[in-house]
Amino acid sequence: MLYLKYKEFSYENNKKIDCSIDFTGILSSCATTQSTFKRLESQWVGKDFDRFVLRHGSPYKQFNLNNGDILYTWNSGTSSINIPQSATTNIYGNTASTQFYGGGSIKMYCEIQFQVNSKGFIKKLAILKDTFGMWAPSRCHETLE
Repeated sequence: MLYLKYKEFSYENNKKIDCSIDFTGILSSCATTQSTFKRLESQWVGKDFDRFVLRHGSPYKQFNLNNGDILYTWNSGTSSINIPQSATTNIYGNTASTQFYGGGSIKMYCEIQFQVNSKGFIKKLAILKDTFGMWAPSRCHETLE
């Protein structure tokens, strides 16, 4: 829980103003990788893997295990956010010098591994990679919601 207390003093009419803001509900709605994993596990373990594929797309990799199970690795594809450069300009007399720094892009990605039995049902899953998303702390949450 995050509780922020902000005090402001006003000398108008000699009144003291005390403001308190509670952000509990706002932060508790954030989806983390752990909460996303729990939701995906309850939603997909025991279900037919074909249903997942039809809904979210096919895996890009598979590995056959000796016990007859297959490990499938699925990813969301990569999205990126472009970060603009920052600039600092210094003025020396009649001359100005500008330096640019930062910038680039941040890649967002979700990768999940499924263990599927010989009948096509999901036995286990694991989130292998989960960056932050565009609007949530978990890219997997965004792409698999």
